[in-house]
Amino acid sequence: MPAPGILSALGNVAILTKTDPITGADLVLEYVECVDDPISPKGHMENDHSEVARTILVLWDDVVKACRMFLGYPVLIGGAPGYIARMPPEYHPDWRDPIADKPYLYATDFEYEGLGVPADNDQRSVVDSSVYNLAKCTIRYNTRSYDILPDNAAAVANPAQGFTDESTLTRYVTIKPVPGGEHLSLPQGSFKFVDYPATPGNPAAVPGSPGKVEPSDLLHITWHEVPKEAIGKRVLNPNKFIDYPQDDAVGRVNRTWFAGQPPGTLLCEAPVLEPFSSPLGRRLFNIQYNFKSLLRGSTFAVLGPPFLVSNVGHNVIFDTRPLATPSYVYREISKDGIAYGYPAPDGTHIYNDYEFAWLFRPAI
Repeated sequence: MPAPGILSALGNVAILTKTDPITGADLVLEYVECVDDPISPKGHMENDHSEVARTILVLWDDVVKACRMFLGYPVLIGGAPGYIARMPPEYHPDWRDPIADKPYLYATDFEYEGLGVPADNDQRSVVDSSVYNLAKCTIRYNTRSYDILPDNAAAVANPAQGFTDESTLTRYVTIKPVPGGEHLSLPQGSFKFVDYPATPGNPAAVPGSPGKVEPSDLLHITWHEVPKEAIGKRVLNPNKFIDYPQDDAVGRVNRTWFAGQPPGTLLCEAPVLEPFSSPLGRRLFNIQYNFKSLLRGSTFAVLGPPFLVSNVGHNVIFDTRPLATPSYVYREISKDGIAYGYPAPDGTHIYNDYEFAWLFRPAI
């Protein structure tokens, strides 16, 4: 065992304290930051990526705990419904957003090496691995594409459930809109030429099929560091849940307002799941959801359920009937010509609806 007081003999001892999301117990780590060999901290700052490295000394027996405390990890808590509790990665204390007054450099990489052989250890190699007095640890802090908030942050609170809810898209979520459009061909004869001055009789029809370009953005929303056991995808967790959102939402539109978009305007396409391992050795996934955003028309008013389709979304079409009142507007279509709004029974519209908030909660 290392001699008592070995850290204090090297410099000022700092203390890092965090709460274990699994047990709720406090984790305490003592460390000394290096002044030279190497110089700490050391950084590189630029507009699209910044990094700062710190080198610290910890007791060899604390190196695994230090890795987990600096890098953080998520765990699934409870049954159905459960929630994701997270130990956030440690932030660099020197770098804060001066406007929002919050940190923005978080630990992403942990490297270590052993220093000094204890006096009571005659052999460097033991059954498990070599044993040292200290570990020299280099932690690299980087900017991230998403916000990191603690479990008790108001932005992720769900009073109805009593625990965190990441469907608010306020933490561990990256939103990337990609502008686009699609060409809509209108029926032949839908529009007429306008003559100046106007001539009596029937105006000449525009030949062929006039086109109309509609905005149709792609919205990529990535949910980061999701435990495998929380994902509602049958190939990952067969026969475990009642609902499988990552499977069942594909090909459906949003039932309620989601990501600032009114009902019916987001079409869920197949998500991409990228697996990796956490510092705890648990299997995690980054899930990239791909939504097609379609805001047909320019105005909409949705006050609350039942949500009206109005003139927006994937379940409306451009009405070119000249005798319709009004004519040449976007209009809801359904199997029987009745306005249903959202939610609607499956098979009512071209695209069935789904509650997209379930995509960012543990499956039940």
